Amino acid sequence: MNIYLSSSWKNRIKVREIATRLSNMGHYVYDFTNPACRKTPELPPEKMPEQFDPALHVYRHYIDREVWRAAVNGNRQAIKKSDFIILLLPCGNDSHADWALGVGLGKRSVVVGRPQKGDRSPVHLWADAILDDEAQLYEYVKENNICMGKIETLNALEVVDASCSGGELEYVYAENTKENIQLLLKAGFTKTEIESATIDDGECIEISSLAFDSAAATWWSNKSGFTTVRED
Repeated sequence: MNIYLSSSWKNRIKVREIATRLSNMGHYVYDFTNPACRKTPELPPEKMPEQFDPALHVYRHYIDREVWRAAVNGNRQAIKKSDFIILLLPCGNDSHADWALGVGLGKRSVVVGRPQKGDRSPVHLWADAILDDEAQLYEYVKENNICMGKIETLNALEVVDASCSGGELEYVYAENTKENIQLLLKAGFTKTEIESATIDDGECIEISSLAFDSAAATWWSNKSGFTTVRED
């Protein structure tokens, strides 16, 4: 998977540890603390200019800096390309904004950790899961990656027929061949799931039931196939 990791620079050591672990699991991780991931200069707090003071600054002028514009635009592009967003707590406004953009784009996401004493943010309920620690994160990513692998396998099958009515998907058929069954089994679908999805005449497998019930897909289109993101 392509993973975007959003957090505070104060968590840079833990961010790098998580990014390394996830990379070793075979994922690409956009780690803002890693210069190799960025096309713009790093902006840790110690490199920031003086703190904003409404008595001294006009905010639109204070915030309008080329280095900041490049950094946030780079983050936005990375978020658009990602499959999965991780928000590591505790963190501030910028980290939450990156995560919320991903949520708004329909990306799957998790919140990991807990805020500082006295803080709380009900918008964290937008996440697909709220996890206590990194151990839970690695297990969640492992399970989620299985679903992504299943979706990729389903999208690799040739669709022989599909039907939508009133904006609702009715069915997506792939041929019931030994080759297709082996691909589905290898991806992690069970024999029972495949048999249940096989239509009565035995010639085709109705793969949308596999996608939505067993692979966490939420959308299908002729252009993109099954995805976890709704297309407008």
